[in-house]
Amino acid sequence: MKQFNQLTLKRIVKEIRYELKKLEELFHEWGSHQHGDWSNTFFLRGLACVFHDFYCGAENIFKRIAPQLNGGIPSGPEWQTALLHNMLLETPEVRPAVVSMETGQLLKTFLAFRHKFRLIFGFELDREKMRKLDQLYPEAHEKFNEDIKKFIEFLENLIKKIETKS
Repeated sequence: MKQFNQLTLKRIVKEIRYELKKLEELFHEWGSHQHGDWSNTFFLRGLACVFHDFYCGAENIFKRIAPQLNGGIPSGPEWQTALLHNMLLETPEVRPAVVSMETGQLLKTFLAFRHKFRLIFGFELDREKMRKLDQLYPEAHEKFNEDIKKFIEFLENLIKKIETKS
């Protein structure tokens, strides 16, 4: 098993918890505004920002894990896709998969949306695609949250093992 620095792992756990808290706030914000007018482009833009922010929050968590537990953040034009893919894989002797394949599939949908969202005007948002994302979001949020909490549990057990050896 690879040797880890206890303080680094504790910092990673703290940073992940902070991001999860922000993602939870985002989810509650979405829940309080989800009954809008689907013909209103401002409503769609607001939803689009929520879905964009959801993936950004997930990616922020991955970017905190990757340097210490994945050999670094990928580079190149497809680095975001590679980062997500890396989080789906178990790294023997280092860490379990950060998120399940099922969660990864949901996240890929939000990553693809985020890429598109950054390249179009808000009034070009496709209402039907936005409705599909709106329907997927609760499941994606829940599964991501569950997977990350399991990963935090792994990290906390690793920290305990290090403390026991000290």
